[in-house]
Amino acid sequence: KVEAAKVEAAKVEAAKVDGKRVSDAELEESADRMFEGSVEREKGNARYKAALRLEGAPRRAGLLEAIALYTKAHDLDPESVAALTNRAAVRLALRQPSKAADDARLAIATAGRCRASAKETARAYERLAKAESMQLRHTEAIKALEVAARISDVEEERVRLALLLADERAKLKPDPTPAATNEKAANKKADEESDVTDPDKAAARETARGALAYLSQLGKQEEALNARKKAEEEAEQEEEDDEEKNTNMNTNTTTNKNVVEEEEED
Repeated sequence: KVEAAKVEAAKVEAAKVDGKRVSDAELEESADRMFEGSVEREKGNARYKAALRLEGAPRRAGLLEAIALYTKAHDLDPESVAALTNRAAVRLALRQPSKAADDARLAIATAGRCRASAKETARAYERLAKAESMQLRHTEAIKALEVAARISDVEEERVRLALLLADERAKLKPDPTPAATNEKAANKKADEESDVTDPDKAAARETARGALAYLSQLGKQEEALNARKKAEEEAEQEEEDDEEKNTNMNTNTTTNKNVVEEEEED
């Protein structure tokens, strides 16, 4: 039923493209190709996951098979952003960052043309960021992650992307020379000033600040739980000490009484 609904939705969407009249036969063929493409993509997903559990030559062979399946899926359905982002992920696993970046850029272009979901578009930018980072182009990776964080419409995903963004920024090697320090300060000031006229940068900065605040709150909660646990342990220890003290006092009292009785008997 789900696949049938997808096919019907594809028919409706296809009929709207550029306002052109499309025959039922063409709609049916397009829907069939979309369905076949989704089937091949799911095969690629299964092969990719299976390959990740392997090592050496079998792993590489499995990843290459996954690429072939994603390529077939994209050939059947050229508007499939998922087929491209998934193929980019496999290329990253194969340490092919240049090809992965090409897939990611094509996915971004396809997403813009086909009005893909925010999730798919953000994932395409994330794949591009990872490919750029693998090629040591950290500045480009940061830019891609900033866009992904801004586009994402899920709070957990924005937090995760903000953490990736922080890690990527940490990879930039600082230049200790005074000139570089001054230039960095000037660039920072310019970036802050540009936030006023550039809503994209402002949104990215707010996302990062929100992620840090969220993590800080989690840290405070964990700290409070640890403090409570420590207090409970100390209270239990005090109770044990009191019980031990009372036991010792009772023992001493009994001992003293026995000594007195023995002395009286003597």
